[in-house]
Amino acid sequence: MVENKDFILKGIVFVIHKFTDLYFLFFIINEITF
Repeated sequence: MVENKDFILKGIVFVIHKFTDLYFLFFIINEITF
């Protein structure tokens, strides 16, 4: 049960990092275009 919860937590953290990386990438693109 604890291992499964840890796996889910790592998955959530991974998804959040992916979204923040995409957001940062879009921010950089917007800064370059404007």
